[in-house]
Amino acid sequence: MTGSGPDGIISGMHDKDEARRPSAHAGASPNDSLIQALSLEYQTLKDEIIARTSGRFQFVGLTTTAAAIFATGIGAAKLPVLASGILAGAVFLFGLGAFWLLGVQIVGLSSRVAEIEARINDLLPVPPDGKRVLSWELERQRRSLGARFVLADARRRHRV
Repeated sequence: MTGSGPDGIISGMHDKDEARRPSAHAGASPNDSLIQALSLEYQTLKDEIIARTSGRFQFVGLTTTAAAIFATGIGAAKLPVLASGILAGAVFLFGLGAFWLLGVQIVGLSSRVAEIEARINDLLPVPPDGKRVLSWELERQRRSLGARFVLADARRRHRV
């Protein structure tokens, strides 16, 4: 709360919790603040999914390239062919392991985004056409076996 000091100068003292509270507009419902907070988390998680997906494919590309370099025998002058092949295989398997791990993380983020979509949809009024406002991740939780394998999603089909 801002007040006036003894000499008429406005002081900048605020309630400690005022800075933490989302700004409420006149006539805004209590759900608006919750929807705003959920939307911020939603966008942050979607950005994280995009970054991890991009990194996932970049990383597998780099490890595949490194494995190909070892496999073609660029270092064959100093390493026997068998050693180059084993090194190439190890580098490639490391890349696949990282690809898989990032997939597991993406699945976790995607599940949380689907939960947020469901919460936001529950807080919003039902549109005239009856379709959900947010539905992308909710619909993607019902993945095919192939998609679940690629994403490293070992869980059973989701029911959201």
